Amino acid sequence: MLTDGSSFIPQGTLAPIVYKEKRTFTSYEGTKYILPSDELERERLEKQHRIITQAFDNKLVLPPVILKNGDKVLDSATGGCSWLLDCMKNAPDSVEIYGIDIETRLFPATDCLPDNVHLSLNSVTNLPSRWSDTFTLINQRLLILALQNHEWVMALKELHRVLAPKGWLQLCEVDLHSFKGGPVVDKCNALLTALCDSKSLLVEIASQLPEMLLNAGFADVHVDSRSTPLGKWAGKYGEDGRDNVLSIWKGMKTAVMTAGGLGFVHSEEEYDKLLEDLNGELDGTPGAQIAWVTIYAQKSE
Repeated sequence: MLTDGSSFIPQGTLAPIVYKEKRTFTSYEGTKYILPSDELERERLEKQHRIITQAFDNKLVLPPVILKNGDKVLDSATGGCSWLLDCMKNAPDSVEIYGIDIETRLFPATDCLPDNVHLSLNSVTNLPSRWSDTFTLINQRLLILALQNHEWVMALKELHRVLAPKGWLQLCEVDLHSFKGGPVVDKCNALLTALCDSKSLLVEIASQLPEMLLNAGFADVHVDSRSTPLGKWAGKYGEDGRDNVLSIWKGMKTAVMTAGGLGFVHSEEEYDKLLEDLNGELDGTPGAQIAWVTIYAQKSE
């Protein structure tokens, strides 16, 4: 029993909830990814990129990497390519930049990209064999809602394989334990944990990654956690952070409805009311926040 009186009911024991609002999702076979792949999500990802970048002092790359002529960079799970395109602006023209994702719908039009940018449909769990020992730098953000435990193991093994010797891997995930506000935030945290558990997704991946990286053969593991405020009490940055969180929850509606509400909500209207309450709580709770965790590590020679 949760503090608000609701109880987690495992997926499969509840009938799906009928809902009106429809979003477009990836059709990639076998994926558990919860969030949509549509224009609203493209816009959200771009805004989220700005939020995360600002949290890390406007640094796109935290490890000590200086890109030089002929280097190759990979942006895994590139989405709308926000990080990739910003990286491109700060790299020599001769650096080749690759972006992969399980959904191409969010990619920019190819005629808008320079010749040194290469986008493709690929999963991080099965990268091209020809890429072994290729990339000086690999970036990947926020697969907490995409990969199961065994897929994380596969992904880190693949990322290690395609890194060049002495290359760096940079990962960024959200620390859900840092999502602080009040009772509505607590209910949302419990709901998200139940949803992830029902799909065997690792809700605590941010804290597990350092050890997983070591087990995958990486060395020199670093962790940098930065909190961002949520709510109008923190000005424009707080409003942007709040809007991003609410947009994520709107994007997860389909998964929650399909899972029958998991004992937390019983209708689409109740879910929408939960998000209204979340908006109000964040705006009215100075100190409401969430943390982004960047973990970076090196491949040995």
